[in-house]
Amino acid sequence: MDVHNFTTELELIQQFVKNGSSELFYFDESGFSLETNIPYAWQEINTRLLLPKTKSKNIKHLQIINTA
Repeated sequence: MDVHNFTTELELIQQFVKNGSSELFYFDESGFSLETNIPYAWQEINTRLLLPKTKSKNIKHLQIINTA
């Protein structure tokens, strides 16, 4: 779906909400972790710098917003 069609669809949905015939909810999800994906960092030439591996639980955040 291109941006123009998305905008048109969203405006149509928002009109349904204004008329009271529908409710609109926005949903978003994010995830966080202390575990690094890259086990190295910037370092001086001819030196080796390793990052310690950390273990952590993944933290997930969900949010639902009602526009009413």
